[in-house]
Amino acid sequence: MTPAGTSRPNTWRARPNWIAARVRLRDRWWFYAVALVLVFFLFTHQRDDTTCHHTVKIYGLLEIQLGCDTHSIHGLADDPAKIYTEFHNWKGRPVYLTYGLLTGQALMPFVKPVWHVLVKPWTQVKAMMDDFSRYIHWHVAFILLNIAFVFYAVRLGLRMSEVPISSAAAVALAMALSSLELIQASVFAFHTNIFNVAAALGAAAYASLGISARFQSPGQVALLGLIVGAAILVYPSIAIAGPAYLMGNLYGLWRWSDQMPSAKAIALRYGVFVLGMAFLPVGWNQLNAHVFHSDVYLAIQAGHFIWLLEAFREGHLLSTLVERFGEFYQSLQRNLGYEFLMSVAAMAVLAVRGGKAFWSSLKAPIVFCLVIAALGVLSFNFLQGAYVYRLQVCVLLLAYILIARTAWTLKFEKSGAAMLFAIAGYQLVDAALHTARV
Repeated sequence: MTPAGTSRPNTWRARPNWIAARVRLRDRWWFYAVALVLVFFLFTHQRDDTTCHHTVKIYGLLEIQLGCDTHSIHGLADDPAKIYTEFHNWKGRPVYLTYGLLTGQALMPFVKPVWHVLVKPWTQVKAMMDDFSRYIHWHVAFILLNIAFVFYAVRLGLRMSEVPISSAAAVALAMALSSLELIQASVFAFHTNIFNVAAALGAAAYASLGISARFQSPGQVALLGLIVGAAILVYPSIAIAGPAYLMGNLYGLWRWSDQMPSAKAIALRYGVFVLGMAFLPVGWNQLNAHVFHSDVYLAIQAGHFIWLLEAFREGHLLSTLVERFGEFYQSLQRNLGYEFLMSVAAMAVLAVRGGKAFWSSLKAPIVFCLVIAALGVLSFNFLQGAYVYRLQVCVLLLAYILIARTAWTLKFEKSGAAMLFAIAGYQLVDAALHTARV
């Protein structure tokens, strides 16, 4: 009995809210799934050794890649001024190198003692062990960046798919995205290959932002352009996000024509975005041309992107296009592999089960964004002229997002999750049995 004049204590409020705690845990399941995938990749054989590529084995089990291009960055660490003043293979990525310089130096007091005491005695590498140990703080800085980027990219993919964060479909999509062969070969490597993912997902995200550009102020539009410009100085293929933004804007103006702003306002937004996007890359090029007297992009020297102009000048543009397209198509067949066939099969299953609702679901703006991103990635790679796996395979990321979203929209969550889990399982088994193609 409670004494008169007193109130019964609210014991319910004092108890732990187990239901809320369980919901919060479910919201993190995708995060734990990605973490498990990345840990699994540490135990897979990612690349075979070559004359300039070496596998660093830690405790005889964990593998970190010391790539061919890594050695050129080591030289820049000794003399940071070379990053900005002299030509080198990485001259077009000064923001990326500046991050490594600052973060690597900040980590060095912590990384070096741990490395020499707890890790180095148990580490094996066939060559250049001293070189690797000397720059271990740089390696740790970039590997941490890669890991953080994978989690951010998966979270962005989940948002674009619109599946509930606590659903099984979210976990399945997270595993499918993070188990891609490109991530297996790049996340624990000192290289920028992993940022091809940013080219694909960034293009889809910017197409979405372009759709809603009519609600953005000129300052916001300029900021979006500046972000793309800065990202280009991390990895040039992220430039795909620029045209994707403009295409998204055109789509938004067409889809909601009754809300179309004036022609002057449209021109202002386009101009502000293009100027914002071009400001940093053009400024960097001009600084190198007139102050440092140095070239910027190694890809241009290698003939990337200029083959079309050369074919036009030589008078055989059509024959060159036909030949190049044939090579490009063969490259797609070789590089997209069984994962693409599984994705097509998954969409076919959803089409049969969904009927008319399936085709209606494809009218959503996010589907347009995913298609524009895929076309942007493939167009960039075709115009580049170097038909490499690491950019083409990013189309699969967009396909996985489309599968998850379509399944959820049609209320086939279990089917969609099962198909994505199957794709993730295939990618993990393939990672365990074969070396990466990157």
